[in-house]
Amino acid sequence: MVATFGMALGLAHADVAQLVERKLPKLEVAGSRPVVRFLAGLDRFSGVGEDRRTSLAAERTLLAWWRTGFTAIAAALALGRVVPALLHHSTRWPYVVVGTGFAIYGIALIGFGTRRIRRLNREMGISEPDRAQERLMLVLAAVGVALGIATIVLILVQ
Repeated sequence: MVATFGMALGLAHADVAQLVERKLPKLEVAGSRPVVRFLAGLDRFSGVGEDRRTSLAAERTLLAWWRTGFTAIAAALALGRVVPALLHHSTRWPYVVVGTGFAIYGIALIGFGTRRIRRLNREMGISEPDRAQERLMLVLAAVGVALGIATIVLILVQ
């Protein structure tokens, strides 16, 4: 937690570990200093380059885009199929329209997030071995889009 707070302030892990070592030298738990030793051991991560951290942050952002997209697709299925079935009244079309809108929104989020990380990877000049991972990412994004389209079909077809 301290390391995360330090990273939010722009400090490297080694800086956080040194700061904790200086500020918390008397912290003891059962006769030892496990917290200080743990934080002091974080300096092994100080060699992680800025490109690697940027790449990992971009990956987390991509996963957030995808999670939001799949959540919108799940909401589409709930609104377009489940809610009308539970309400048992003749006016189904508003739920279908809103459900279809959520599915389109989810598909757009998956596509936009994937396009965004591909652009970042090109700007960072990813190496050849990483191209296989990029192809896998594109396949997974295509599957997500296909599932979104299938959800739209499920909503529209009675």
